[in-house]
Amino acid sequence: MLRQLLQYFETLELYPGQRMDLLIAGMLFFWILEGAIPLYKLKFEKNRFSHAGINLVFTLIHLAIHSLLAFLIVVLSEWCRLNGFGLVYWANANIFFTIIITVLGLDFFGGWLVHIIQHKVPLLWSFHIVHHSDKKVDVTTGLRHHPFESVLRGIFFFMGILATGSPMYAVMIFQTLLVFVT
Repeated sequence: MLRQLLQYFETLELYPGQRMDLLIAGMLFFWILEGAIPLYKLKFEKNRFSHAGINLVFTLIHLAIHSLLAFLIVVLSEWCRLNGFGLVYWANANIFFTIIITVLGLDFFGGWLVHIIQHKVPLLWSFHIVHHSDKKVDVTTGLRHHPFESVLRGIFFFMGILATGSPMYAVMIFQTLLVFVT
């Protein structure tokens, strides 16, 4: 069972439609859940669809950019595997620790570090503010990014792959988990 699951994630990058289905299903699930069981009463309930529509335009641009960057993710991951490069190879990590190292490393580089830098560097803040300008925060806010920010996040994600040596199955597991926590 574990081998089949790892094989599924190892080849998931070959099926962008399935990846998109996971993203859409996750966002739709949480959008419906927010409507059914809100954490707090939203003042924009009657404009919920138009608000989501605006954020989905940002999301589509973000996804288009990341679809182009996905090729480099595969190339970097494969290069790390062929050259034994990155923490998972240097530590001779088993599958469990490979997944842990990947999740922590990619979240650090592609999530936390780039986010902190965008808050600290005024030029980068001017792009990142697109995300923070959404005053009606909901599940659609998670992928509301300026196109330049999407590219910058991709670059930091590449750094995370190189540092960790993340194999593709672990990258795909991380990205799938990210759908449910973004």
